[in-house]
Amino acid sequence: MVWIESTIKEDYYLEHPKFRYFPVISVSKSAAIDFCQWRSKAVMLHYAMNSKSPQERQSFPKLVTYRLPTSYELELAIKKYGY
Repeated sequence: MVWIESTIKEDYYLEHPKFRYFPVISVSKSAAIDFCQWRSKAVMLHYAMNSKSPQERQSFPKLVTYRLPTSYELELAIKKYGY
């Protein structure tokens, strides 16, 4: 469930051009960080569970880390895309 401005119906959210480049909205920073940590662990677990041999496991990344963009990365994106 996402919080939507009262002028935009929830059913229309995914199709509304205003939110084209925003996959989620109204998520706290701490919740986003928690999600990144959870996702990192989930991907590593997936690699471990789906590798059929130690050799195949070696082909996977040693560590997968999802994170939020830094302030600098956000500034670059704003300059490039105008958001």
